[in-house]
Amino acid sequence: MNLKAFLYAARSYTFAFLVLLVFTSATAPKPEAPPKLKWKERVLLNIVQKKIEKQQRKALSPKPKKAKTEKRPVHWANVAALICGVLVFFGGITAIAALVFGIIGINNSGEGTEYSGEGMGIAGVVLGGLVILLALAILITFLAIFL
Repeated sequence: MNLKAFLYAARSYTFAFLVLLVFTSATAPKPEAPPKLKWKERVLLNIVQKKIEKQQRKALSPKPKKAKTEKRPVHWANVAALICGVLVFFGGITAIAALVFGIIGINNSGEGTEYSGEGMGIAGVVLGGLVILLALAILITFLAIFL
């Protein structure tokens, strides 16, 4: 191959390459600008993106599971205090029993004990105590009026 043929071939290939480059760049689709979204669409898109980010964060850093606590049985005196405290409204005789059972139940249940249900004991003490105080107030008022 002589020099003239080589230059002719090189020029032909260069011309073909330039034509191909111009042709492909002229016909290549230009990236379109994203369509303008309406206000509601932007808000919904923002909400969805935040939810996706939240799920991704949750998946990447799961929270450690809490250890299950053992359920403790409820002390019988707490249950009796609550029942007597509720029955006080039907007849005031159970007020003293609610007070006594509530104090027994509170003393036998709590954090360091094997029994739970101290809330029921407190409710029984409160209900029984209120009825006893109300009965004393009525008695004092009655005595003050008639004596």
